[in-house]
Amino acid sequence: MQLGFCSQFIDEHINFAAESGITYMELEGTTQWSQLMQASPEEIDRREALLKQRGVKIGGIIHTNNFLSSDPAVAKNAQDEFSALLKFCARFGGDVIATATGKDDRLSLEDNVRKMVDVFGPMINAAEALGIKVAFENCPSHNQLATTPHNWELIFNAIDSPNLGLEFDPSSSSLAGG
Repeated sequence: MQLGFCSQFIDEHINFAAESGITYMELEGTTQWSQLMQASPEEIDRREALLKQRGVKIGGIIHTNNFLSSDPAVAKNAQDEFSALLKFCARFGGDVIATATGKDDRLSLEDNVRKMVDVFGPMINAAEALGIKVAFENCPSHNQLATTPHNWELIFNAIDSPNLGLEFDPSSSSLAGG
């Protein structure tokens, strides 16, 4: 287990981590994704040097999106962002991307799980090739499937990969009424 915190990819958070004795940051990629993509290569290089200088590691990225959206443009955008985040995560030595599954509200649970195999299968294979694990969050507020033990069993039986897991937050069960 590593002690870290969810943060943005900004100097203040890198410095705070180092000054607090925290060596692990998990980047929250959903809200700052466009900022990361707009940063110049020089800016990314500068932050990479600051991380090394301060002894802080990017351990992972949280990126929740609706990969299974019934809107093909939304789903494709989510999948493209995930692919770019895999490369970003690998560059900085991160070993996990935590995400939501999303869901297609038109489909049953079983049909959504079948759709997950088609969507997440290649994404998890790409992550595995880079040595990155994919962890589904259990938070029900992300309009997603990975929220209950029953659903986890369906998902993990359908997508059998040592690089797929669960980012379990016990407080999420209270959001679901559990």
